[in-house]
Amino acid sequence: VHTPALPWLQIWSAETGQLLRTCRGHEAEITDFAVNCDNKLLASGCTAKTIRIWSLEVWHALLS
Repeated sequence: VHTPALPWLQIWSAETGQLLRTCRGHEAEITDFAVNCDNKLLASGCTAKTIRIWSLEVWHALLS
């Protein structure tokens, strides 16, 4: 996962280095993110004080 002071997340393959997905939805710079232990969910937070929960199986936000 890469988020260079942007309002979206970029998911990259560790094996190939290819961009797998861009997750958009935040309105401000993303400051934090975490993946759960079974790699199915990703939580991200931004400077607008919002949090989004993303499904890494279907590639969209579940909660915000």
